[in-house]
Amino acid sequence: MDSITQAILGAVVADAVLGRRLGNRAVLWGLALGTLPDLDILVYPWLDEVQRLYWHRGLSHSILGLAIATPLCAWLLRRVHGPVVSWARSLVAVALVLVTHVIIDLYNLYGTQILEPFSSRRVSIGNMAIIDPLFTLPLLGATLAVLWIRHNPGLRWRISMLALLLATLYSAWSLTAKAMVNHRFAAHLPDGGAEVIRWRTAPTLANTLLWRAVVEVPDGYWVGYASLLDADPAIDWRWIEARHDLLEGWEQGRAVAAAQWFSDGYYTVRMIDDRPLISDVRLGMMADGDDQQQPPWSGVFHFHISQDGQSLQRVSRPVDDANASIARGWRRMWGQRPSD
Repeated sequence: MDSITQAILGAVVADAVLGRRLGNRAVLWGLALGTLPDLDILVYPWLDEVQRLYWHRGLSHSILGLAIATPLCAWLLRRVHGPVVSWARSLVAVALVLVTHVIIDLYNLYGTQILEPFSSRRVSIGNMAIIDPLFTLPLLGATLAVLWIRHNPGLRWRISMLALLLATLYSAWSLTAKAMVNHRFAAHLPDGGAEVIRWRTAPTLANTLLWRAVVEVPDGYWVGYASLLDADPAIDWRWIEARHDLLEGWEQGRAVAAAQWFSDGYYTVRMIDDRPLISDVRLGMMADGDDQQQPPWSGVFHFHISQDGQSLQRVSRPVDDANASIARGWRRMWGQRPSD
């Protein structure tokens, strides 16, 4: 999830466990601990773009990393506050903040390397977008409320627990919504699913009503959208040609391997300036009109491979196109199809 959500989730969790003993200091600890795993980006100046792809959400988000960080941070908390907080409570507070950080990072398609350093495979559930106000706002409201209510620990605790309950219920709803749309997508796969290799779904930005499916077939991908508010269950599929053949002669470079790994194999290739541009199609933007061909900038992450194949450069989608796509997505969320 986004950094703000991670920090305030940590604040609410810490306040629920430590607020009666530490007051607003518990919130500060939660903000710091909720941000801690994402501080892996502090080493970015010493890493190139390929190394950054592997590093972020790696060891700092892994089971091993959490097992090491938890007792160290609990020791520091005890060191600062002494007998006010027991060793057991310190361990529980730190563990819950760090574990919930990793859990909600698993929610989005970006994925998390929870098995590092034993495996670099990214694990993802794909039940929530990286930014979702309905998940974040109750946590933000609770954080501000407990900071204001300084002398009523019982009320603080109830507010924090209510916010955590709402976050849990919304998480459960997102998983339920995913199951519902998965059933619908499965019933309407292109060509009856005859050539389907694999497929995956995820909600679009900032909601759990409009979902996007990417279906891999031998020569490319079908991309479809489904809203829980649709009157018609049919899926309007759009085609993206993979063109993996354009990587012939480039496969030995570390940059191509990194982009393939990052995209979990869901990628397309174009040649720009005689160099491959690899686009991750798992996260995408909604195309315009009724054309069945997805535009080349339909993805979110694009990697331009260097001439020697050893480095890459992140390429951004034009801002105007992105803004228009968000507007189309908003209309589609309410059940309005492009042809309506």
